[in-house]
Amino acid sequence: MQPYIIQSRRACRHFFKPDSVEQLLTFLDIINDERIKYFVIGNGTNLLFADNGFRGAVIQLSKPAFRTLEIESDSVICGSGVSMIELAYKTAEMGLSGCEYMAGLPGSVGGAIITNAGAFGQDIGNVIEKVESIDITGKRIIFGTNDISFSYRKCSLSQFNTVVTRVFLRLLKEERESVEKRIKEFLSSRDKSHINTANAGSVFKNPANVSAWKLIDGAGLRNVRIGGARVSDKHANVIVNEGNATSRDIKNLIEIVQIKVFEQFGIGLETEIKIVPEVLDAQ
Repeated sequence: MQPYIIQSRRACRHFFKPDSVEQLLTFLDIINDERIKYFVIGNGTNLLFADNGFRGAVIQLSKPAFRTLEIESDSVICGSGVSMIELAYKTAEMGLSGCEYMAGLPGSVGGAIITNAGAFGQDIGNVIEKVESIDITGKRIIFGTNDISFSYRKCSLSQFNTVVTRVFLRLLKEERESVEKRIKEFLSSRDKSHINTANAGSVFKNPANVSAWKLIDGAGLRNVRIGGARVSDKHANVIVNEGNATSRDIKNLIEIVQIKVFEQFGIGLETEIKIVPEVLDAQ
C-alpha cells in the first residue's frame, strides 16, 4: 500500500499540523467559532478525497509531540501519530507481543484506533487499555475499555467528534526472537500480494465467512477499469491508480464492483476506505 491517494491538487481548504496539544486546542477553538468542518488524518492511508477537495480543515498529527513512545514492562503509551510499523518493531525489541501484524501496515496509531485496523485475524482493539482525546470544545476526554466497543474495522469512537491524541496499550511478555519471527512471517505473507502501483489498500471490508477479493475475483472483475482506475490483477480487493485516475473514476469503479458482486452472489460489499466527503458530489 502506498500512503496517499489524494487526487486533487488542493485536497482541502485548510491543512494544519499542530506542534503541540496546545496548538491543537487553539486550532479547534478557531474552527469551532468559524463553524468549519474538520477531518483528522494520520499517514493518509485508506483515504479517497474528492477531485475538488474537502471544503474544510484537515488536521494531521504528525509532529514529534504526537509521536512519543514510552514502554515500561508490558505497558505502552504512544502518541496517535506513531506509525504502526514503528510500534510493531519497537515493542518487538522489548519482547512484547500483540503488535506484530502492524509491521506491514503504513497507517498511524490514531487512525488505527478509529478504524480498528488489523490483519491476519488480529486488530488493535484487542490490546487497548484507554484512549486520550480532545473534543471540538477543547475538553480532554479519557475513554477506558468499558467506554469503547470494537468490531471488525469499526470503533465506537468514530461516532464522537473527537481527536485521539494518545493511546495506552497492554501487551504480552514473550521471547524477543519469537515476536520478531512472527513479524517476518507476516511480512513474508504480505509480500506475496504486494502492489507497487499507487493505491489505498483494501477497498472493501470482508463480509462474514468470505474474503472480499474472492467475491470480486469470482465476479470476473480483475483488471476491470474506468479511466485511470483499475481493479488490480494481483489482489482483487485493491483498486490502483495508473497515474491519471480521478476520484470519480475510482468511486465509479467501486460502485460497479459492488453492483456486480451483488448480482453474482447477493452480497453487499461495504467500503473499508474512507471517502471524503462521504458523497463525492456533496460539496
